[in-house]
Amino acid sequence: MSGRSEGKKSERELVIEEFQQRVTALRAAEHDSQVSVAWHLNMAYSLFRQRFASTQDFRNISYFARLKYLRSLTKMEIDYGKKDPLGGLAWGLFKAWVGAIAFGDVELEQLTSNALSEISHLAP
Repeated sequence: MSGRSEGKKSERELVIEEFQQRVTALRAAEHDSQVSVAWHLNMAYSLFRQRFASTQDFRNISYFARLKYLRSLTKMEIDYGKKDPLGGLAWGLFKAWVGAIAFGDVELEQLTSNALSEISHLAP
């Protein structure tokens, strides 16, 4: 027995499902939309790297500091989503990757990293 209700998905499973749905929808979108998301992803990653020299540096900050950073990404996702849905999508995808790192989920980190790498290469 898994400790959760039969048929009910874990939060991790829901994150993976939502991430994969968003990536699948993006892959089916027009090329210009894909490029826009890629540009925003690259911007998000650049800002991350300005603050943290590496993913290991991010892992080394306190648990509460990692949660605070994730909350700031949620704010970016919402704020961008109001004026630019593709920008909001990019910040949400990026947040999934950072969340995987924050919680030490190596499998999810690899899944998100591979997808984001593929998308980010579309930016000029």
